[in-house]
Amino acid sequence: MDDWKTKTFIFGGIIGLAAGIVASLVVVQQAEKHQSKPALSTTDGIKLGLGLLTFLRLMSDIVVKD
Repeated sequence: MDDWKTKTFIFGGIIGLAAGIVASLVVVQQAEKHQSKPALSTTDGIKLGLGLLTFLRLMSDIVVKD
């Protein structure tokens, strides 16, 4: 595997891990603030999925420039 590919996978993995931890912290803080357990409804799941797809599309548009 090329060196730049390895670095890209490692960097992307670290960024994804950090983003996931921060997102989890926000969910826990909000749940504690409202004294409730976090719940993900179907609508919230769809919103989250579409947001993730939008983010991935944005990333591919930024990286691949013709």
